[in-house]
Amino acid sequence: MPEINLLNNNSGQKAGIGNTVASTMSKALIVVLILLLAYWGYALLATRSARNSIASAKYAIEQDQQDIIKNGGRNEVLTRQAQLKQADTLITNHVYWSRFFSDIAKATLKTAAYGGFAVDADGVITASVIVPDYQSLDQFLQVFDLPAYNGNFSNVRIVSVSKSQDENVEALDARIKFNYSVGALKNKQTPQ
Repeated sequence: MPEINLLNNNSGQKAGIGNTVASTMSKALIVVLILLLAYWGYALLATRSARNSIASAKYAIEQDQQDIIKNGGRNEVLTRQAQLKQADTLITNHVYWSRFFSDIAKATLKTAAYGGFAVDADGVITASVIVPDYQSLDQFLQVFDLPAYNGNFSNVRIVSVSKSQDENVEALDARIKFNYSVGALKNKQTPQ
């Protein structure tokens, strides 16, 4: 007897495609779940490792702080540190007058001489300049107008002029005021 198949072959193909899609989806879902579990496990381990590292670093810092506090030479180290800061401040604010005297010597005429220098709190320099006559005084002042000399000198002005006599030689004693560049006074290098 011939076998009779009551099932439709077309419906079997449709059911097979649906089963294949469902099977593929369930396998993909299982793979995604496994990957999520693996990532969650990795994140959990990484978090624990980071916490342990932080805790050990904090413990090491606390131990170092305790060792520093227990150190008998700590006060001396702090004292020396304060002294170094003060020395650095002094060196930073030191005024190098050698630069000034080198510049003023280059700007001075051979016929002029200085009787003295004074500096006020604002950094204005007052000098006593002794010259033979008014023409020499004028030449002395004109030197500071030259570009080679007016870089560091500024606001050169006469305060007073008086006649003086020393060993039968008459001269003029002129008090001048001028500003000298503070940057040049703080510069450690001597001019060339």
